[in-house]
Amino acid sequence: MRHEKVVKIAAIHADTAEEFEAKFNNRIDELDTFKIVERKIEIGGGSFDAVLVYEETHYIADSVKDEFHFEGIRYLCKHCPYLDDPHDKRVKHCTCKYAELGMTHKEQEACEMFYRHLKAGRITPLSDYER
Repeated sequence: MRHEKVVKIAAIHADTAEEFEAKFNNRIDELDTFKIVERKIEIGGGSFDAVLVYEETHYIADSVKDEFHFEGIRYLCKHCPYLDDPHDKRVKHCTCKYAELGMTHKEQEACEMFYRHLKAGRITPLSDYER
């Protein structure tokens, strides 16, 4: 997963101090999840102005696994139908034809192949009680 930072600005203008205070505070509250890099406030000449420079972070999926992670979905090897499980609760390491070294742990996060097949609709994940 990659992330890119984008710099944006928010401009605030008001004719009265009360209006400026309300607009400024509302805008600061809206931007509370972003990193504010710079604040410029100019008061004078009958107007109130401010410019807020902030950074927005965009996350970019590098894999199908990342796409599921963006949605808050994570699976473990024990949810994969390809796992060669001996159905012995004492055994935690199992063989898998898609594992990098041919072995995996049931509690390890599922591999990219699992997520690809899941997205394509070739498999359905097993529930915890099926293992």
